[in-house]
Amino acid sequence: LYPNFASMIEMNNAGFSHYNALQMTLEKRMSSGFSFVANYTRSKTTDNQSSDQQLTLTNPDPSDPNFNNGLANEDVPNAFYLSGVVELPTLKSAPRWVRAIEGGWGLSGIVTWANGQPFTVTSGQDNSRSGVNLDRADLVPGVSLLPAGPSSRSQELNKYFNTSAFTVNALGTFGDSPRNPLRNPNYFNVDAGLQRMFPITERIHLKFRVEEFNATNHVHFSQPGANVSAPTTFGKITGAGDPRILQLVGRLEF
Repeated sequence: LYPNFASMIEMNNAGFSHYNALQMTLEKRMSSGFSFVANYTRSKTTDNQSSDQQLTLTNPDPSDPNFNNGLANEDVPNAFYLSGVVELPTLKSAPRWVRAIEGGWGLSGIVTWANGQPFTVTSGQDNSRSGVNLDRADLVPGVSLLPAGPSSRSQELNKYFNTSAFTVNALGTFGDSPRNPLRNPNYFNVDAGLQRMFPITERIHLKFRVEEFNATNHVHFSQPGANVSAPTTFGKITGAGDPRILQLVGRLEF
């Protein structure tokens, strides 16, 4: 007679993360109607899970918490932000009709540049037979993860990384590629606003504002396909974020 053994996996909130950063800020207060704040951050973030999803596994190997150690999904090594406000001249000496149209406007803006967030290449197959369905891809020895040589925008969209460097994981394994080995395209964005207060009576004012998001109409590409078992999208960028958005805002203050 042989005894029967049963195993049980306990799910708990036991993730950990490490964040280290160098932060620098340059600030200029109002001077002749102008002020700005510039900030640069150099950082590194690692963890074993980047989101707390209730009753959902995020680690391909539920029996080994350390298997998922790696760059956090939110890791952004370099980030630069610049915001500024400019108060345009009131043109007190100009004719009244000129002051009514051109005087008293305020201009503000935010410029953002940052490295893209990392992502993991998955196998798309449950070759570990764990039932978790998060197996990573296997790396092909000696093959670079990045395409060789310069490429055009069209080539980059159709082959953002070297898809030949990854293959479906071997049976009985969780995949030997690391967590988050690749990074999304860098992010660049400019938001701007133009506003002015129009007096209607002594106590009533109309605040008018023009807001422009993604003012340069820069393309914000989505994450490329990262599933080895989906060849039609694997390594390809098939989407993008919002284009330039313009909105007008009016607010009556009294």
